[in-house]
Amino acid sequence: MFRVISSILLIALTISAKEVVEIFAERVVAKSSSVVEATGDVLLLYDNSVIKVDRAIFDKDSSTLKLSGDVQMVGDGENRLYSDSLTIDMGSRDISINGIFLGGDDNLWIDASRAEKVGNHYRLMDSRISSCNRVNPDWTIEFKRADYYKDREILTMEDARVRFYDTTLIYLPYLALPTVHKRSTGLLYPRFKFTSRDGFVYEQSYFYAEEPNWDIEITPQFRVRRGGGGYFTARFVDSNHSSGYIRGGYFRNIDSYADDKSLNRTHSGLELFYSSTSIIPEELLPKDYRSGLYINGIYLSDREYLNLQKDRVSSYVSSNLIESRLNAILYNTKNYFGLYGKYNIDVSRSSNEETIQELPSLHYHRYLQQLINNRLFYTV
Repeated sequence: MFRVISSILLIALTISAKEVVEIFAERVVAKSSSVVEATGDVLLLYDNSVIKVDRAIFDKDSSTLKLSGDVQMVGDGENRLYSDSLTIDMGSRDISINGIFLGGDDNLWIDASRAEKVGNHYRLMDSRISSCNRVNPDWTIEFKRADYYKDREILTMEDARVRFYDTTLIYLPYLALPTVHKRSTGLLYPRFKFTSRDGFVYEQSYFYAEEPNWDIEITPQFRVRRGGGGYFTARFVDSNHSSGYIRGGYFRNIDSYADDKSLNRTHSGLELFYSSTSIIPEELLPKDYRSGLYINGIYLSDREYLNLQKDRVSSYVSSNLIESRLNAILYNTKNYFGLYGKYNIDVSRSSNEETIQELPSLHYHRYLQQLINNRLFYTV
């Protein structure tokens, strides 16, 4: 369907870019002072597209170009468009196509009874999409009407069906899809699932992205048998060599559920992740030295804070020991300095005071160096 819209858009953009459309034909007859008719192997050339038709009529007064009789268009990417008739308003750049069929080199084809463009609005009527044989396709996606609004970057479909031979597998009375290929603010697709433990689960994120270097995602979740809560994630890129995110969440269990499963009433946590391959400006370092920083920290009430974010049981965290890390490095081609730190949280304990912790450690490594004329080498 996007290919049909792209072809219609191609016609509109090309005509708007060139005031003169080249027409070649065996016979060109002036029907009047303002109407010209071309017949017999008619070819229209403009930009990188070729249209072959049986008949073309151009009305200078109305600035209308009408093409009829086995209309064939070949555009970029080996896409081919066939139709019964095609009308172009050269003034408004509106387009109307009857009996359209579009195929490409990837075997996907689309046909529709009618396609039109009016301003920034594109419409397809009684259409179907498939990659099978056109005569008797194994499967098709069919819809009564599809509208694409270029200015709003949204595609809507009415009476959409996914069919296998004559059997309808999926029916959607109305469907709206964004066509924007850049990050934008709005609701993301909802996620549904059903588990024997939590019952019906519903999640849907709100995505806020007004700046190119950061965004925020807020994800409430509801579990029918268990309770409700939500998570937020703030992602950022602060340079071309560093990025990170902050994530937090809270979930409250239904009291009876918590008692039955021996869980806490609430689960909460806060995470910080940051990575940089040049944390210290190179002009502040000794010659040829580079630096790096890695932080992966978490503070949480219990491991259910993490498990509630997982899609599959196989991904659940089973360990009671949750680890945070901080690594800082400084190096050149000869020397490597590292500072490594860890902090452990034992979620099986009510207090973390007795959890064994590791002291931060300093590391030094001297890369392989020559000592005596390629005969003796050393490293530290």
